[in-house]
Amino acid sequence: LVRVVADILLVNASALAALAIRFLYLVAFEPPPVDITFNDLFWAIVRNYLHVAWLLTAICILVFALSGFYTRGRAYQGRYKALVVTQAVSLSYLLFGFIAYFLGGALDMPRAALVLAWGVSAAALVLSRVWALLWSNVVRAEIGLERPATTEVSAASAAGAAPPAAATATG
Repeated sequence: LVRVVADILLVNASALAALAIRFLYLVAFEPPPVDITFNDLFWAIVRNYLHVAWLLTAICILVFALSGFYTRGRAYQGRYKALVVTQAVSLSYLLFGFIAYFLGGALDMPRAALVLAWGVSAAALVLSRVWALLWSNVVRAEIGLERPATTEVSAASAAGAAPPAAATATG
């Protein structure tokens, strides 16, 4: 459940970041529109995001689950994890773009923002998996550092020697 929530947050944060970057690009580099203010444009982008976020999230979670993100799928384990994540994110955004195209403008997400959201999502999800792997290695290393001390105590006890004072104090 934690992984699903984290993926939902990453996908939606990526979509929001892409829309924000597109809005900032429009403000900085495009001539101001005559018929609409930037404030109205901003709120139109926010409304568009709220209309597309639910479908994008549902598609991503469905594709991620079918790709084995939340189970012990054979394809998802090992050194190809980043490739599987990138493939699932790409498939999710392609499905979303396909559905948005055939709904005839009911889901209005700018194409540049969609491509940017795909790239940010892929990078964020791959980096989150890499971070989780690195963090689990750090935790395993810390657990591994504590084991030799208990092995020392066991070896000393097996040899008939008295355990160290720290070992007797803890148990």
